[in-house]
Order: sequence, then structure tokens, then C-alpha cells
Amino acid sequence: MTVEPSILRESFELIIDRRPDLTICFHQILRERYPALAPIFRCEPTARAKVLARAIAEVVDHLDDLPPVHVARRADRSGVAPIVCGQLGDALLVTLAAIAAEAWSPAIEAQWSLVCSAVVARILDAGPAIAKAA
Repeated sequence: MTVEPSILRESFELIIDRRPDLTICFHQILRERYPALAPIFRCEPTARAKVLARAIAEVVDHLDDLPPVHVARRADRSGVAPIVCGQLGDALLVTLAAIAAEAWSPAIEAQWSLVCSAVVARILDAGPAIAKAA
């Protein structure tokens, strides 16, 4: 399956229009689904929100030329267990689906599943910045 930028951009626009506070929703869902991750995200909520917002924006802005993503390598460098990467991606998909509600479809889910690893990789790249904000 290939990335379909139009599906991702249109669904992201709908999601942001409905909930500009997407990042706050994400962190609420992350804490509810994976409470063991709370110590990783101790930093100030605004810093966390900025990291996620920047990660999603970078991916959406570069859908046409998205490079291959090596989340496992980035996880190793940042000291994050690979299972955490999956949990972050899961929480992001659940957040997007909850906000999109009736507009969420199997095609949209498939597309976001393809790029979630790119978002998670960018979050991991920001790891040192998150740690400094804690």
C-alpha cells in the first residue's frame, strides 16, 4: 500500500477543525490506555503538545516525499523500548479515530497506520528536548 497524501491531508484538516487541541486529547488517551508510560511524559504539558504537533505537522507537510522510517533504530538511540513505539502509534490512531468519529473509515485508518511510524520516529527524535523540558 502506498501513502495517499490527499486522504491524509483531508482527514487531518477535518480532525484539526474538530479538535484543535488534538495533542491534549492524545496525551489523555495515552495516559488512559498506557498508564505505565506516565513517567516518560512527566514534562510540562505544553512542551509535550508542541513536540506532538510538530511531529504530525512535519509528516503531513512532507507526505509527498516521506523518507523511509526506522523507528527501531531511533528507539534504540533514544532509550525507548520498541513496545512503547507501538503504544504511541496506537494512542495516536485511537485519538484520530475518536475525533474523526463518523468520518473515520477503513481507508483513512489504513493511511494513518502507514504514517504513524513516521510521527513516532519524530517524537523519538525530539526525546532529548522532552527530557530537558521535564
